[in-house]
Amino acid sequence: MSYHEKRQMLKNMMIDLIDKHNNELSKLCSDEEFYKLIRYLLAVISDNDQANILALRAYDALQDDESRRIFACLFLRGCVGIDMPLMEMILLTLKDRLMEKGNDLSNYNDYDFNFFIGEQYFSLLQLKPLCGDNEIFIDCGAHDGETIKDFVEFSEGKYNKIYSFEPIPRLYESTLQNIKNAGLQRVELIQKGVWSHEAVLNFTDNGMSSQIYDKGVIPVKVVAIDDVVPENEKVTFIKMDVEGAEFEALKGAEKTICRCRPVLAICLYHKATDIIEIPSLIMKFFPKYKFYIRHHHITMWWEAVLYALPR
Repeated sequence: MSYHEKRQMLKNMMIDLIDKHNNELSKLCSDEEFYKLIRYLLAVISDNDQANILALRAYDALQDDESRRIFACLFLRGCVGIDMPLMEMILLTLKDRLMEKGNDLSNYNDYDFNFFIGEQYFSLLQLKPLCGDNEIFIDCGAHDGETIKDFVEFSEGKYNKIYSFEPIPRLYESTLQNIKNAGLQRVELIQKGVWSHEAVLNFTDNGMSSQIYDKGVIPVKVVAIDDVVPENEKVTFIKMDVEGAEFEALKGAEKTICRCRPVLAICLYHKATDIIEIPSLIMKFFPKYKFYIRHHHITMWWEAVLYALPR
């Protein structure tokens, strides 16, 4: 049986299982068969045995049920072609946190779009014990500098340096002004994007969604993190929200990740294949990372973040 035939057979089995539970996700997500099928699909998701092994290792590195549920939803929708009722799945994963905030669960459509945005990148409880007194933070995709301020608060100001990348000229200027207004020190703002190597790429300016685009009219310099950060600096935290360039940017940070083993907070939702390719690449660099996935938007499939913690 070919890989294609195996994938189709397992996809049909997954569809049958979803139908069996009548799309009642609370029952589906408590069914062990559901997660077995996820692993079977990962084992044949490509025609490359080594890639499949990396994908399985990445999945097995997920540390809790919430992470596995979000992974399953994004994986089935983006890589397998099964359109899960995504918002119900997301609500299910967020149930405990919603209840902690005293919210009525009867109609999740009533929640503000930015309900969980404020918790992005630094709210995972497992992060705080890893925060030390000499943090070196790399912020890829500064936008307006808010993430820099969030990191300063998270680290309680105990950082040695912050590298921040923002390639779009007007956003760079906005970030620079916000850094000055906040009186932040030891921040190096770099007017470049992050990529696997030094180059000039075309960008389109869409505000928060500015991205690399062949037909874009803004030429932007991009650079590899490995070529910016000195080898004598121990990077402790890398955050990436770079509108689909995360995979290439991680390739450009391979030496830094292997040398420093920093905490990583990497957006997973810009491309359908990111849910497999990004965790697999990180596992290739350093196979002892522990993974968590959190979703930070209540009504869209945006803002899913992979948190990689060194063991």
